[in-house]
Amino acid sequence: MDWPMSPAAAGLTVACQAVLVLTFAAATAGKVRPAAFRAFRRSLSRGLPVPPVLAAPLSVAVIGAEVVTAVSVAVPATARWGFGLAAVLLSAFTVAVVVMRRRGSTEPCRCFGTSAAPPGRAAVVRNVVLLTTAMFGVAGSSVAARGLPVAAVALAVFAGAVTALLLINLDEIAGLLAA
Repeated sequence: MDWPMSPAAAGLTVACQAVLVLTFAAATAGKVRPAAFRAFRRSLSRGLPVPPVLAAPLSVAVIGAEVVTAVSVAVPATARWGFGLAAVLLSAFTVAVVVMRRRGSTEPCRCFGTSAAPPGRAAVVRNVVLLTTAMFGVAGSSVAARGLPVAAVALAVFAGAVTALLLINLDEIAGLLAA
């Protein structure tokens, strides 16, 4: 049962949808090109304790889960389920980044397919912010946009898109600020 939701809470849920859909879409797009896929597959064995024989099926599973998450969060009828899946994936991704950091791995982060640097603190922060976003979404309504004015939905999507772009590029932003 969906409880009545204030316009502000509904707008926040729509913004959360935009953040996660764009972030998971960017992550998928960064891994599906053949060279990027090979690099991602290799990084699983080099940066994490994944046996090479499992790296290919795991890389396909990760990309598939990212696609399913982006689509399910975007569709109002499945958004709540998608937010839950996003929370599970982001928890796993956060653990993977922490494991890489604790192992002292120099393997580049392939979160978005192209990075040349190992995951830093910014990757952990990004994942925790995205996990929090998913949890807000789970708590929100799966029909958040119903009854919201078009302008409010557009503003929420715009805010979510800006937030997603900042989070996707957080490693580079942190590097610029540190310099």
